Parts: sequence; C-alpha cells; structure tokens
Amino acid sequence: MPILDIDLVGDGAPPPEGLARQIADAAGNVLGSEPNGTWVRLRSLSPAEYAENGDAYAGAHPVLVTIIKADLGTPDELAIEAAALASAIAEVTGRDVEHVHVIYEPPGRGRVAFGGELLR
Repeated sequence: MPILDIDLVGDGAPPPEGLARQIADAAGNVLGSEPNGTWVRLRSLSPAEYAENGDAYAGAHPVLVTIIKADLGTPDELAIEAAALASAIAEVTGRDVEHVHVIYEPPGRGRVAFGGELLR
C-alpha cells in the first residue's frame, strides 16, 4: 500500500520517461511490496518553486519523498527503512543520497480508502 509523492527539484523540465516506474520498482524492493503494491506520483519543481531560508540552497536539487504506509513500525525500523529508501531513490535519480529527504505521513490504516474501501 505504500504511496510515494516525490518532488524533484531541478530545472522544471518533466521527469525522464520511465523514471516513476524505476522509482516504484526500487522503492517496492526496499519496502518488500508485492507487484502493484507501491505507487509513485512524480513531479518536477523548478528553482522558482523551491527555496531554503538564507543562502544555503546553492542548487543542490533535493528530492523530497513523502510516503504513506498502512503502518509505520518502530522508530528504529523507520530509520533503517528511510536510509535504504533514500539510497535507492538517489541511485535511480542520479542525485546524492544526502539530498534525498524522506517524510513519513501518519499511518494510512483507518484513513485511506482504495476504490472506496477503507483500509482496516
């Protein structure tokens, strides 16, 4: 059930063809998903649509990954998973892993419905 919303900060050009699938496959491997079990929505952000306070940005082109899962697990499990997910996404996107940021949403169980069917 993992759903990843990914924002690629770059020049604003559309992502390369097939990149969403490559990310979904890489994330699915990390998350142990069955086929069709990990969903990815991918968007590009131009430099005009992204900022960091002060002058620290310097064009690092971060990848912002927001993930919703049915259940989260322990903080230790999330730390291991986040590191593996960041590494896999960095490899597929050609970005440095230190610029891949993973944000976990609250658990989806009881608040996400697929085809109108609430995940219980």
